[in-house]
Amino acid sequence: MHTNEELKTDKSLRWRNLCIDFDLCDKFASRLRRHRFRWSKPMRFNSHNKRHVPSDQAGIYIFFVKPNFQFFSEQSFIMYIGYTMNLKSRYDDYLKYKNSDEPNLLYKRMMLNIWEETLYYSFASLNKAREEVKQIETEMISSVVPPINKEFLDAYVKQQVDLYRKR
Repeated sequence: MHTNEELKTDKSLRWRNLCIDFDLCDKFASRLRRHRFRWSKPMRFNSHNKRHVPSDQAGIYIFFVKPNFQFFSEQSFIMYIGYTMNLKSRYDDYLKYKNSDEPNLLYKRMMLNIWEETLYYSFASLNKAREEVKQIETEMISSVVPPINKEFLDAYVKQQVDLYRKR
């Protein structure tokens, strides 16, 4: 069990079980081309920016890290992809996770605490049924394979991630 303070200070935790082989992306990226998303403007993840997240709207959201020092303006690293039927409520959940000590939330707590100064959030509102929103999320996760996501529905991706992360 790691405390939130340990997550912030023990730099070895930043890479343990978080790296992934991007070769997996090629197999699934073409599936995403059929979807058109209108992403919100990226915002720092904090309680102040909660006001920019719509209530009672379903959607896909991403957390990504944008280093303070960048070689080019587009440099960022997607850390987590999720879906929800209520974007604002889910945003609130993550604000609570940050200060939680729940062991089942370890990887989300790592993301929220280790990269808190460079963690950004963006969402795409989707006017679709739950099953379709979940399918889009699954395709995005399979295409990007974010390091904080731990559940993969595609059998091939799950097998490859399990093999890679056990090295």
